[in-house]
Amino acid sequence: MTAFGCDTATSPVDTVNPNRLRADGLHLIVSTSRPGANSLTFEIKVENRGPTDQTLVFGSSQAFDVEVRDRSGAIVWLWSHDKTFLPYMSEIELAAGESFTGSGTDWDLTGNDGNPLSPGSYKSKVFITCFPRDSGLVAEFLLTL
Repeated sequence: MTAFGCDTATSPVDTVNPNRLRADGLHLIVSTSRPGANSLTFEIKVENRGPTDQTLVFGSSQAFDVEVRDRSGAIVWLWSHDKTFLPYMSEIELAAGESFTGSGTDWDLTGNDGNPLSPGSYKSKVFITCFPRDSGLVAEFLLTL
């Protein structure tokens, strides 16, 4: 995925507000696939389903982040953990009805400590790192490894 970004690499603290999401017309769609036994791919797409054009503004070369938490709530994997992002302003403009899809973001199912994660259930959160942070552009779901 082409990466843009802004703000810090931490996730938003707000929960998804469906009313705000409908008002802005922007929808975050995340799908996952398992191309191999020890890998997972996240496909991230932003759609403008509203009647007006929308602009997402980013303050670095990071456009999104993905976090995975264990049952205790501790982050075990953060996509941005070992990455460096360029500090520059950029925008993605989405006309009404338009969408932006990044190429797949692959994960080898190891934690930030480099060790493989144990089989089980994990909470995942994918979010767009635009500025200001939009709590509607967050997807949370359960992963079973």
